[in-house]
Amino acid sequence: MGGAAYVLDKTTVLVVMPRAQHDKYEPMLPDDWRLRTATPGESVRSLLPQVNVIVCADEAAVGRTKEQLVERTTRAAAEPIVGVQTGGDGFSTLSPTVVVEPPIAGDELRETLQTLRIRSAYDDAIREYYSLVDCMSAMETNRSGQRLDDDPVYQRIQGARKRQRERVETLRDLLIEHNPDAAFTPLDASITEPAPPERPSGAATDRQG
Repeated sequence: MGGAAYVLDKTTVLVVMPRAQHDKYEPMLPDDWRLRTATPGESVRSLLPQVNVIVCADEAAVGRTKEQLVERTTRAAAEPIVGVQTGGDGFSTLSPTVVVEPPIAGDELRETLQTLRIRSAYDDAIREYYSLVDCMSAMETNRSGQRLDDDPVYQRIQGARKRQRERVETLRDLLIEHNPDAAFTPLDASITEPAPPERPSGAATDRQG
């Protein structure tokens, strides 16, 4: 799986719930995920840069907590939020990615969290891939092929794009493995990796021995 194999292992989750509910829901999280917790109305701004997935009870979506989570979800690459319906006033403008209602089975919640985590990583990876595509396109528009062949920056970007494409495809396969019905944005099939430059006729070849 390459780097994608560690997506789930290196996940930090923020659980925002009344303290009395922590003991109920924390055991439902994947065992190897790092845990951060907060309670209703508490400031979570300092925690948000550290987390990959957020689990928030509706009755915890109040005051500063709600304001900061709403602010977070306005970002293009915001982490997914799983809203847990526990009898509060609802999520209103928070708009969680997924809302789950009791009774909640631990394995179902874990699978939901893992699928959302992989999807989030996939979306980030595909954005990075197209950023590299745009960068290469800009260089190709303004420079000749010969100059690009000799440009170490272009060669590094070209290598990074190839590696990123492999990462996107691996994350896609991991996403489908967890959820065969998952919808995702596919790679543009019209974008192909450039072929390596042809060796000039008569050039020396590498030999071993």
